[in-house]
Amino acid sequence: MGHLTETALGTATVVRGVRRPTLVFPLNNWVPELAYDSSRDVVYFSDPDAERVSIFSLATKSFASPIELFSRPLGLDLTTGGDSLLVALRLSTSLAIINLQNRQVDTVTLPLNLNLNPGLDRVRVMANGKALVTTVYTGVGAGELWEYDLITQSRRKRTDAGFGGQTTGVVPMARAGNGSRLLLILDNDCCPETGHVYVTATDTIAITGPTANRFGPRVSADESGSLFLVDESLFDSSLNLLRTFTSSTYNLGGSSALYPDG
Repeated sequence: MGHLTETALGTATVVRGVRRPTLVFPLNNWVPELAYDSSRDVVYFSDPDAERVSIFSLATKSFASPIELFSRPLGLDLTTGGDSLLVALRLSTSLAIINLQNRQVDTVTLPLNLNLNPGLDRVRVMANGKALVTTVYTGVGAGELWEYDLITQSRRKRTDAGFGGQTTGVVPMARAGNGSRLLLILDNDCCPETGHVYVTATDTIAITGPTANRFGPRVSADESGSLFLVDESLFDSSLNLLRTFTSSTYNLGGSSALYPDG
């Protein structure tokens, strides 16, 4: 009968998966950011090369009429109630506010230093109705974090961000799904790169800690703001490192994202 040997093969984990329809469609231009509008079941794409926001309907699986803008629209985000879309205009000191009911476009100007060739980069709306906007001073390699209060319509520079109010030219950001926390990473302070956490409940940036060990990290957050994923490193809400994914099946390169429930 020959010789029989027993080999330990380890364990197998079976995960119940949910297969969802996948749709692939072309994007003709560079898309720096997108936002999903659950109430209208559409996705907004910033399209700076065409000076507009493109809109893709998931219901009809086709592009709707775009929202025409100006000054290279870059970062974008929905208000908490979903009635308006905020767009950072890269070649401007203005934030565009689009009424999604009638597509009327209003602008809010931030009092930036015009001598330093300023522009807006990214925007995130928090649960307290405050829009946090990162700015860039072209050719300087630095920027700032500004706040626009959608309720009081006041605006101010956040001096608690970065180094005495000065941030880097690029600031990767990840906001919790419920708008309770926002992670900002200073992208030239490497390595490791310094992270700041804005807490909505206290309206402060009081949490600081080391994050990625490379420039241009990919960042995401869960729904509650209790977890942040920075490249292959998972942090809690206070930027304490929980674990690093080093499995051969985890390949750093493309973007990564946390599922809403973490």
